[in-house]
Amino acid sequence: MIAHLLMALLLAALALPGPAMGGGGELRLSGPPVAQTLALLAMADQGRLPGTGLSARFTPWRSPDQLRAQVAGEQTDAVLVTIATAAVLRARQVPCRVLAVMAPPVWLVTSQPGAAGLAELAGREIMLPFGPGEMPALLLATVAEKQGVKLGTRQAGGALEAVNLLIMGRAQAALLSEPAASLALARASMTKGGRALYKSVDLRRSWARAFPASPLLATTALVMVGQRARQPEVCQAVAAAFRGQCGWVTKHPAQAEALADKMFPALAGQLAMASQAGRDICLLNAEQGRDAALFFLSRLYEKSPAATGGVRPGPSLWESAP
Repeated sequence: MIAHLLMALLLAALALPGPAMGGGGELRLSGPPVAQTLALLAMADQGRLPGTGLSARFTPWRSPDQLRAQVAGEQTDAVLVTIATAAVLRARQVPCRVLAVMAPPVWLVTSQPGAAGLAELAGREIMLPFGPGEMPALLLATVAEKQGVKLGTRQAGGALEAVNLLIMGRAQAALLSEPAASLALARASMTKGGRALYKSVDLRRSWARAFPASPLLATTALVMVGQRARQPEVCQAVAAAFRGQCGWVTKHPAQAEALADKMFPALAGQLAMASQAGRDICLLNAEQGRDAALFFLSRLYEKSPAATGGVRPGPSLWESAP
């Protein structure tokens, strides 16, 4: 969670006047090394945001601390985050507006071939490369509880550590997003004496079985923060450009990998080993994304109110920031 001191600094920084849309200026994009960020890299590669006088520039974030520093220092305008992070920012009165929602795969990677659901992993210990109160851990706990499955968990220092423990036989299963899940399988196949690994359970399917009335697992969002979140015309232009570039990335995978190689060489290598499903941006349409995200956020709130900033998020997340 965002520390009280950091949030105070963030609120103070965002109270300062920001650049206007007209007559030029810069749109600062940011994202972590995941497939969804490829669309932001393509936007920056174009140089300008269509329909505006804004130039586009990309800066990566590689850790939660780096992300918080970027937002607190007003160093980013449009950023790829979890939908829970967007809810927390809005709950703390930080200007934030959701522009697009995605449903990327989240896998339970194991050494057990043929496992098709959580029930077959009952009693196993799941490695979590995240903190116990963070969104992925809450997601797994929510689905397992709904299906009546008891799972043990323990923390890893990160996705790479979880992958290494799996390969060495020191862990039974790990919760991994893409392309880390594909990387785990590829590294296991190339490691002498290492165990074969499998993408055993896609949590999106487990979610759909647990919540058939809202089967889409919407976990990721592109959001505007700071003063730009108060500029509807800029928000609309960014949302349109992002959707357009998502289509371009899908149609031009080799060129998208080349863009990734300039900023995230490791990501480019992982994407080269990933299946098409692991490279998919998984963008939802506007109505689907909003409804699925609100349902997901409500389940998180019920599990741990702190995960959404202490309030149940509503449709205002998609409206112009206050």
